[in-house]
Formats: sequence, structure tokens, C-alpha cells
Amino acid sequence: FVSAQSGGLLAPQGMVFDDDGNLVIVSSGNDRILKYDTNGNFLQVLVPQVPESPFDMDMGPNGNFWVSSQQSIFVYFPNGTFSHIFARADDVPGSVTTAFSFITFDLYNRLLVSDTSNDRVFNFLEERARSLCSVIFVSSHYHAARFGANSGYPAYRVVA
Repeated sequence: FVSAQSGGLLAPQGMVFDDDGNLVIVSSGNDRILKYDTNGNFLQVLVPQVPESPFDMDMGPNGNFWVSSQQSIFVYFPNGTFSHIFARADDVPGSVTTAFSFITFDLYNRLLVSDTSNDRVFNFLEERARSLCSVIFVSSHYHAARFGANSGYPAYRVVA
């Protein structure tokens, strides 16, 4: 569909379709976000430089692009203009070695972000309150090793 190096595509990671049906891809090898039409033809470099090694992306309920990187979650308007930094790894509970990875919105427009360094998934409760988050999935190994089995750590469900 999209050929190697098309439009500068290098080490593609996350991708999403925009409201016009175009494919938008995180090109993590050169820290860009690229846009392709429905036939896989390169359209434009949507974001020429995403800081901190971008990894994944999703389109939020308002049409903005949400991009995860090692230490931050960035928000870009549909035209590729930077909007704001939504969260930094330091903002979340137990964030000593947090590394944001995959990002998605659920059916209720809640932002879910995985932390591959610690085997957990964050649920950000409000778009405007980046420090209001909870952990919704935690591997049983991480939960026991980091917090103890009866720690009361805010995990809604523990998964193996």
C-alpha cells in the first residue's frame, strides 16, 4: 500500500485514518508524521519534527492527533500544527521509568496509554487534567514486585 521510503517513510509505527480517509503514519525513524491518500500516494509531511522519538498515534474525539513518545504525549491539530503537551512521564503515578508506547481512545473517549517499561496501561480521566490518571491494567508480576500484593495501588483489574 505505502512503499518503502515513500515520502520519507522510515520505521513506520502507529497509524490512523483521518476524517478524510487519508492514512496518517508515525515515521519513527526520522521523527515525522506523514500523510498518504487512500491509494497509498504520499501527500505531505504533516508534522516535520516530533520530539522524543514518536511511537504511536490516534485521532482524538475532536479530530486532533495524539502522539505518544518515550516521555510525553503530544497533541497536534488536524493540519499538523502543534497544540500542546498533554502529559509527561513525570506526571503519572509510579513514573520512575515510565515509557509511553501505544495510545488509543476507548468508546467513551477516554485516553488509554500503555507503559511498556512497567507492564501497565494508564487511563487519563480528563483531557484538561493531565495529572488525573489511574492505572487500569497491571501485570500481576509488576503489581506484586513494585507495590506488594495488598498495596492498594489503583488498579481496576489485574491481568496476568
